[in-house]
Parts: sequence; C-alpha cells; structure tokens
Amino acid sequence: MSLPHPARVEGALEDPDRQKILTWSVENDAPMVARVCNSLEGTPMTPEMKHGETIDAYYHIIGESLGGCSFSQDQRSILTRSGDGTVRLWSASDGSPLVPPMKHSDRVVKAVFSPDGKRILSCAKAKDATAQLWDAATGKELVPPMKHEGTVAGAIFNRDATKILTWDSLTARLWDAATGNLLTSPMRHEEAGEEEEEKDMVVGAQFDREEKRILTWSRDKTVRLWNAQDGSLLTPPMQHDEPLKGATFSPTFGSHTNVVFKCY
Repeated sequence: MSLPHPARVEGALEDPDRQKILTWSVENDAPMVARVCNSLEGTPMTPEMKHGETIDAYYHIIGESLGGCSFSQDQRSILTRSGDGTVRLWSASDGSPLVPPMKHSDRVVKAVFSPDGKRILSCAKAKDATAQLWDAATGKELVPPMKHEGTVAGAIFNRDATKILTWDSLTARLWDAATGNLLTSPMRHEEAGEEEEEKDMVVGAQFDREEKRILTWSRDKTVRLWNAQDGSLLTPPMQHDEPLKGATFSPTFGSHTNVVFKCY
C-alpha cells in the first residue's frame, strides 16, 4: 500500500479502531498537508487538509518538526499544527474545517486536546513566545496568552485540566487554566553560556502522581525537582555529564513517596 504525498512525510498514526490512517507531510518550501486514508485499502477518505506557508522557513532548525496531527478522543475531529503559525481543527469524516484557524505569530511547536476534548492548548516559537488556550467548539481564545521570554517548547494539562504546565528555554511555568494567571514563580534553570537559545532548552516537564511536585530536565545537564505550590526548588539540581533528553518519576510502591527518576 502506497500513500503518495506532495512533500516529505513527517508522521503517521492509526486511529484506535484501526479504520483510518492519518498522515502529514511538510517541508520548508511546501505547506503542511494532512490526509486521512482507509487503513485497509489505502484510499483517501478526506480531501487534503492544508496549512499555509511556513513562517521564516529559512531559519528552520534541521530536525525540528514543522507540523503535527492528532485525533480527538472520540475520533470525530483532527487537530493539526504547522509552521504557518496556526492550529486547525478538521472533521475526520470529510476533512472540512470545524473552526477558524487558531493563530500564533510564529511557528507552532505543540498542540494538544484537554482530557475532555473541549479545549486546545498550543505553544509557539520565540517571536510569539506564548502558550494559548482555545475553545475547541469555536476556535476562540479562552484566556489571555500565557507569555514566556522565548520559544515555548512544550505545554501539558494536569489530570483534571485545571492547571497548565509550560516550559521554554530556561523556565517551567504553572498557570491557572481558568484565568491564564501564573500560579507560582517561574521555575528557572541556569544558562549554560551558549549563544543559541536552543542549547539551554528545558526539554520537558511533568507532574508527579499527586501533582505536588514538578520534575524538569534540560540541556543544561540537570534534572530539577520543584514544589508545585510555590515553584521553589525542593532539592539541589541533579547534575549529569551530558544534556538531558528525558526523565520521569518511578511508579509509586506502597506508601513510599521518594522521588526516583530515569534519564536517557
């Protein structure tokens, strides 16, 4: 089965029912295109779902993703984000736009649904430097933009979607999802002294199971553990010999609450 695309294929995923394959292609000089195909026959099920041209494509970093897609939990809609600075929501059945484009002023880095599928969280590169929360039913902003000092590399909800955790080149930040207000002071890593912002990048962040602590890891070669109530550092930075690509809490065993993590 062959699924031709107008540009380099950047990703593909299958819906949980294994009836549809969602694919997307994008290159610096070609707008992102997503499409849905029948997983058994490879035949198109929707027209092409197309974004605009990439913003400042000349400055694209090799290996940096210029687009991404996901199904909603009920499989009825498709969320796409692109280097054209927009997040878009489409019908999974016919590929038609469901809401107007949700716009950032720079390339969109991430976009995710809230656990209940009613909201969309997105974040963008340095000229925009915000995370934004959107109404999935209308495409309208729900709170003011959550501003950072540089590229917002990632954003996640907590379990009940009342809080939003974001991270940029040097900080992680915790926000009230109802108002867009900061809940703690920024949780700051140290500059590594490199010229390019990305070399200092906080790579990721996550809540612990009880959402009382936040773990961050960075290319500054440290993992850090923070108090989710006030953003204070709970332990000295955990130093490593190389920049960090990932970290996590271990599963909870019995009544123990010690923090254990793995790095890779």
